[in-house]
Amino acid sequence: MDVTQVDSESPVATGEKITLTADASEENSTASLAVPVAEDESSVASEIKSKPVAVPTQVADSPKEPLIKTMLVAGGCFWCVEADAEKLFGVVEAVSGYAEGSTENPTYKNYSKTGHREVVEVTYDANKVTFSEVIINAIKHMDPTDADGSFGDRGDYYSPALYYENDAELKIINDLIAKIDQNGPYGKPLAIEVIARPKFWVAEDYHQDYYKGTLSALKYKYYRTGSGRDAFIKKYWGSDTGPTLNF
Repeated sequence: MDVTQVDSESPVATGEKITLTADASEENSTASLAVPVAEDESSVASEIKSKPVAVPTQVADSPKEPLIKTMLVAGGCFWCVEADAEKLFGVVEAVSGYAEGSTENPTYKNYSKTGHREVVEVTYDANKVTFSEVIINAIKHMDPTDADGSFGDRGDYYSPALYYENDAELKIINDLIAKIDQNGPYGKPLAIEVIARPKFWVAEDYHQDYYKGTLSALKYKYYRTGSGRDAFIKKYWGSDTGPTLNF
């Protein structure tokens, strides 16, 4: 047969497996050669698709459930203390109010006459920010060296104070004060009162989020700039106003 011509009905053309037989004249024997022919491409693709492919998976760490806690801080005008606290990562909410004092249900009109102090209750997620970090943030955004008031606001009801609920919190506060006294930028001891946490009284609604209000935000900005608070912070801490002590 002329191998240069292949009939359309031949096994080669149809893709069937063929067997070639060769005469071996010297040995008077035959040898059979099996020539494999490629399978149809569509059947191969179908087989590949039918086989499941194992995809490696990476199990992400489950996020921690919020661990909500509250604490009190005082650093002068509660509008400012509240605003600075709420900008800290991990803080859920900050609420202006009053603490200490000799009477219940103090108001903005009488709190200074009954021994109360302007304070802020900070609600925070302890899995995101620590008690210590909230304290450091508060100290860096107040004048912690003035026992008689805060910037332009005079009177001990504007003076700085930190509050504790247990021995562990008391130790954290005292250790931070000692560390800043030894290494901090002020050049004189801190004048922060450290007090067991008293009852907290929420201030009037118009005091809450004062720095966010449509009109009150303008008044707040004017008040804060005029008080000298931001100039004081910049003088002693520069851009290092985060919740850590880098010394």
